[in-house]
Amino acid sequence: MESLSFLKLAEIAGQFGLPGLLLVLWYLNDRSRDKTLQNYRTDMQKALSNYQDDMAEIRRMYENNVKLVEAYESLSSDLKDVVIMNTQAWTRANDSITQNQFCPQV
Repeated sequence: MESLSFLKLAEIAGQFGLPGLLLVLWYLNDRSRDKTLQNYRTDMQKALSNYQDDMAEIRRMYENNVKLVEAYESLSSDLKDVVIMNTQAWTRANDSITQNQFCPQV
């Protein structure tokens, strides 16, 4: 809002009277309110844009987590197969040792 000195206000009141002064003050106040509302809209648009960007990043993080879980599931399946084959090999080794078929002194 533009600064109005007391002399300017007195001059306006002298020319237009009290209704003219009230109209001028109302007009200046309305301009100030419009400017404040425009600043508010701009700030809210920025905040909304930032929020949308953050939500898009969170969505990407969830999608990446799904990919990570799928990769981990594949890895755990492969590891299960390795453990099963290792157990079978040690079972055969244990059976061979227990039956003592390969000992040259038997």
